[in-house]
Amino acid sequence: MHKLCLLIAALVMSFTFVLAQPLVKVSGKVMDLDNNPLQQVTVAILGQQESTLTASDGSYTIYAKTIKFTIKYNFLGYKSLLLKVDEKVAGRITQNVILQPNINELEQVTITN
Repeated sequence: MHKLCLLIAALVMSFTFVLAQPLVKVSGKVMDLDNNPLQQVTVAILGQQESTLTASDGSYTIYAKTIKFTIKYNFLGYKSLLLKVDEKVAGRITQNVILQPNINELEQVTITN
């Protein structure tokens, strides 16, 4: 009976270990072409529910559940950017990006009084 309890405990612990994936911290800044910070840019890990918005200085921090993932940067008036990450560097990655203006999107905006 004692051996059976030890076996069950070992199986539960190993199963818990497999499910507890380490998080990869990704941080950086999002800027425009003139090196100005972009505030309120949506930063998301594709295939996961995690997303965040950039702060007033363009900075962000987000956590990925795997070591291979794609980050999507999205902001009105700018082209969306997809960035593939497939290296884990001590659990932390810095990704600074520059978003390109989406001229077509800006031309379609109509302002009325």
